[in-house]
Amino acid sequence: MRTFALSKMDEIRANRYTFQKLLINGKCLLDDYENEIRTNPVYLNNFQHIGLYMQRFADGSPLTIKQFNEIKDKKLKTLKVRCFEFKKGDLRVYALSSSNNQIIILGGYKNSQIQDINQLISIVSDYISTLKAQTQ
Repeated sequence: MRTFALSKMDEIRANRYTFQKLLINGKCLLDDYENEIRTNPVYLNNFQHIGLYMQRFADGSPLTIKQFNEIKDKKLKTLKVRCFEFKKGDLRVYALSSSNNQIIILGGYKNSQIQDINQLISIVSDYISTLKAQTQ
């Protein structure tokens, strides 16, 4: 069974929304993703743009469909949660929306989007189950 914790994202200065990273068994999938793409200057530039989009979102500024998109999935609807992706070029960063808190879960690539979204749904499902179990 996975264990979850949240870590504040100091890179995003919250105005309207806060951002946190999800730690799974003490490991942050977003940090692993960032370390992986740091070796490619094109990816790094796109990743930095995603950070700017996240900051704009945190400030309450609108984003275009090319920058931000809600993930529509029956399983997420069943869980009664909203998930979305920030995107630039071939890069994606996936998040769970929880009131004014945005929980960044993982990053991925456009060509692995289906697998990444399935992983996102699995993680979100476990996370929601864990939260429910803690409140009972």
